[in-house]
Amino acid sequence: MNASQQFVATMRDAERMFLKSFDSHYSYASFFTRHAVAMNKVGPLPDKARHGKMGECYHNSTHLAIDHGLIYCEGYAVSGHVPCLPLLHGWCLNPKTLEVIDPTWKDGRDYYGVAFTPSWVRKVALSTKYYGIIDNWRGGDDYRTGMLSGKIKTTLWKHPVMRKLKLQPQPQLETETNSAL
Repeated sequence: MNASQQFVATMRDAERMFLKSFDSHYSYASFFTRHAVAMNKVGPLPDKARHGKMGECYHNSTHLAIDHGLIYCEGYAVSGHVPCLPLLHGWCLNPKTLEVIDPTWKDGRDYYGVAFTPSWVRKVALSTKYYGIIDNWRGGDDYRTGMLSGKIKTTLWKHPVMRKLKLQPQPQLETETNSAL
Protein backbone atom coordinates (compact mmCIF):
# COMPACT_ATOMS: atom_id res chain seq x y z
CA MET A 1 0.00 0.00 0.00
CA ASN A 2 1.52 3.33 -0.99
CA ALA A 3 1.45 6.45 1.22
CA SER A 4 -1.53 7.97 -0.62
CA GLN A 5 -3.60 4.80 -0.25
CA GLN A 6 -2.76 4.66 3.45
CA PHE A 7 -3.80 8.31 3.83
CA VAL A 8 -7.19 7.59 2.22
CA ALA A 9 -7.67 4.52 4.43
CA THR A 10 -6.92 6.60 7.52
CA MET A 11 -9.40 9.30 6.42
CA ARG A 12 -12.03 6.64 5.80
CA ASP A 13 -11.46 5.10 9.24
CA ALA A 14 -11.64 8.52 10.91
CA GLU A 15 -14.97 9.18 9.19
CA ARG A 16 -16.32 5.86 10.43
CA MET A 17 -15.17 6.46 14.00
CA PHE A 18 -15.92 10.14 14.52
CA LEU A 19 -18.55 11.10 12.01
CA LYS A 20 -21.30 8.56 12.61
CA SER A 21 -23.95 10.89 11.17
CA PHE A 22 -21.75 11.91 8.23
CA ASP A 23 -23.01 10.80 4.80
CA SER A 24 -19.95 8.96 3.49
CA HIS A 25 -21.29 9.03 -0.07
CA TYR A 26 -20.10 12.62 -0.28
CA SER A 27 -16.61 12.08 1.13
CA TYR A 28 -13.34 11.97 -0.77
CA ALA A 29 -12.25 8.93 1.23
CA SER A 30 -15.35 6.96 0.24
CA PHE A 31 -15.03 8.03 -3.41
CA PHE A 32 -11.38 7.02 -3.64
CA THR A 33 -11.93 3.76 -1.79
CA ARG A 34 -14.57 2.84 -4.40
CA HIS A 35 -12.87 4.09 -7.56
CA ALA A 36 -9.14 4.86 -7.24
CA VAL A 37 -6.15 2.72 -8.13
CA ALA A 38 -2.47 3.00 -7.32
CA MET A 39 -0.38 4.37 -10.18
CA ASN A 40 3.21 3.95 -9.10
CA LYS A 41 5.11 3.64 -12.37
CA VAL A 42 6.38 7.15 -13.26
CA GLY A 43 7.61 8.08 -16.72
CA PRO A 44 9.23 11.10 -18.38
CA LEU A 45 7.46 14.07 -19.91
CA PRO A 46 6.82 13.78 -23.66
CA ASP A 47 9.32 15.35 -26.04
CA LYS A 48 9.04 19.16 -26.15
CA ALA A 49 6.86 19.23 -23.01
CA ARG A 50 8.01 21.17 -19.96
CA HIS A 51 6.99 21.22 -16.32
CA GLY A 52 4.35 23.84 -15.55
CA LYS A 53 3.95 26.16 -12.59
CA MET A 54 3.80 24.72 -9.10
CA GLY A 55 0.32 25.05 -7.62
CA GLU A 56 -1.36 24.72 -11.02
CA CYS A 57 -1.41 20.93 -11.37
CA TYR A 58 -4.96 20.72 -12.75
CA HIS A 59 -4.23 23.35 -15.41
CA ASN A 60 -0.85 21.79 -16.27
CA SER A 61 -2.30 18.27 -16.50
CA THR A 62 -5.35 19.27 -18.55
CA HIS A 63 -3.18 20.96 -21.18
CA LEU A 64 -0.58 18.18 -21.25
CA ALA A 65 -3.34 15.60 -21.74
CA ILE A 66 -4.92 17.57 -24.58
CA ASP A 67 -1.64 18.48 -26.30
CA HIS A 68 -0.03 15.03 -26.11
CA GLY A 69 -2.90 12.51 -26.17
CA LEU A 70 -2.49 11.53 -22.54
CA ILE A 71 -5.18 10.67 -19.99
CA TYR A 72 -6.10 13.21 -17.31
CA CYS A 73 -6.08 11.90 -13.69
CA GLU A 74 -6.75 13.27 -10.22
CA GLY A 75 -6.28 11.91 -6.75
CA TYR A 76 -3.68 11.97 -4.02
CA ALA A 77 0.07 11.92 -4.48
CA VAL A 78 3.21 12.72 -2.52
CA SER A 79 5.61 15.49 -3.51
CA GLY A 80 9.24 15.74 -2.49
CA HIS A 81 8.41 19.25 -1.23
CA VAL A 82 5.94 17.83 1.32
CA PRO A 83 7.09 14.19 1.67
CA CYS A 84 5.05 13.40 4.78
CA LEU A 85 1.57 14.26 3.48
CA PRO A 86 -0.30 13.12 0.36
CA LEU A 87 -1.97 16.06 -1.38
CA LEU A 88 -4.88 16.35 -3.81
CA HIS A 89 -3.16 16.52 -7.17
CA GLY A 90 -3.63 16.27 -10.92
CA TRP A 91 -1.40 14.33 -13.34
CA CYS A 92 -1.55 12.45 -16.63
CA LEU A 93 -1.25 8.81 -17.61
CA ASN A 94 0.38 7.43 -20.73
CA PRO A 95 -2.30 5.15 -22.26
CA LYS A 96 0.29 2.82 -23.81
CA THR A 97 2.75 2.34 -20.95
CA LEU A 98 0.36 3.16 -18.04
CA GLU A 99 3.08 5.40 -16.63
CA VAL A 100 2.27 8.52 -14.60
CA ILE A 101 3.38 11.68 -16.38
CA ASP A 102 3.45 14.59 -13.93
CA PRO A 103 3.75 18.02 -15.57
CA THR A 104 3.97 19.84 -12.21
CA TRP A 105 6.11 17.84 -9.77
CA LYS A 106 9.50 16.51 -10.80
CA ASP A 107 9.68 14.34 -7.70
CA GLY A 108 6.14 12.97 -7.30
CA ARG A 109 5.43 9.47 -6.02
CA ASP A 110 2.69 7.27 -4.55
CA TYR A 111 -0.04 8.32 -6.98
CA TYR A 112 -3.52 7.05 -6.11
CA GLY A 113 -6.41 8.30 -8.17
CA VAL A 114 -8.90 8.11 -10.99
CA ALA A 115 -8.52 8.58 -14.76
CA PHE A 116 -11.18 10.72 -16.44
CA THR A 117 -12.59 10.67 -19.96
CA PRO A 118 -11.55 13.62 -22.16
CA SER A 119 -15.20 14.56 -22.71
CA TRP A 120 -15.81 14.79 -18.94
CA VAL A 121 -12.67 16.90 -18.40
CA ARG A 122 -13.81 19.31 -21.15
CA LYS A 123 -17.40 19.43 -19.93
CA VAL A 124 -16.47 20.30 -16.34
CA ALA A 125 -13.80 22.83 -17.35
CA LEU A 126 -16.04 24.62 -19.84
CA SER A 127 -19.11 24.75 -17.61
CA THR A 128 -17.31 25.76 -14.39
CA LYS A 129 -14.53 27.82 -16.00
CA TYR A 130 -12.11 26.02 -13.66
CA TYR A 131 -9.51 23.32 -14.10
CA GLY A 132 -9.87 20.28 -11.89
CA ILE A 133 -12.75 17.95 -11.15
CA ILE A 134 -12.74 16.32 -7.71
CA ASP A 135 -11.96 19.47 -5.74
CA ASN A 136 -13.98 21.72 -8.06
CA TRP A 137 -16.73 23.30 -5.94
CA ARG A 138 -17.72 25.78 -8.65
CA GLY A 139 -20.82 25.36 -10.76
CA GLY A 140 -23.20 24.70 -7.89
CA ASP A 141 -21.27 21.60 -6.84
CA ASP A 142 -23.26 19.53 -9.35
CA TYR A 143 -20.36 17.61 -10.88
CA ARG A 144 -18.36 16.96 -7.73
CA THR A 145 -21.36 16.03 -5.58
CA GLY A 146 -22.87 13.93 -8.38
CA MET A 147 -19.65 11.98 -8.79
CA LEU A 148 -19.00 11.54 -5.07
CA SER A 149 -22.54 10.36 -4.39
CA GLY A 150 -22.74 8.10 -7.44
CA LYS A 151 -25.69 10.03 -8.92
CA ILE A 152 -23.65 10.65 -12.07
CA LYS A 153 -22.96 7.33 -13.80
CA THR A 154 -19.32 6.27 -13.86
CA THR A 155 -19.59 5.58 -17.59
CA LEU A 156 -19.81 9.34 -18.12
CA TRP A 157 -16.58 10.20 -16.32
CA LYS A 158 -14.40 7.14 -15.61
CA HIS A 159 -11.87 6.47 -18.36
CA PRO A 160 -11.85 2.87 -19.71
CA VAL A 161 -8.11 2.61 -18.94
CA MET A 162 -9.16 2.15 -15.29
CA ARG A 163 -10.09 -1.44 -16.18
CA LYS A 164 -6.50 -2.08 -17.33
CA LEU A 165 -5.11 -0.47 -14.20
CA LYS A 166 -7.37 -2.58 -11.96
CA LEU A 167 -5.98 -5.72 -13.65
CA GLN A 168 -2.48 -4.81 -12.46
CA PRO A 169 -1.54 -6.04 -8.99
CA GLN A 170 -3.11 -3.56 -6.56
CA PRO A 171 -2.31 -3.36 -2.89
CA GLN A 172 -5.69 -3.41 -1.15
CA LEU A 173 -6.82 -0.88 1.40
CA GLU A 174 -6.87 -2.38 4.85
CA THR A 175 -10.26 -2.69 6.51
CA GLU A 176 -9.07 -0.79 9.54
CA THR A 177 -5.82 1.11 10.04
CA ASN A 178 -3.64 0.38 12.99
CA SER A 179 -2.88 4.00 13.69
CA ALA A 180 -4.32 5.67 16.76
CA LEU A 181 -6.31 8.74 15.81
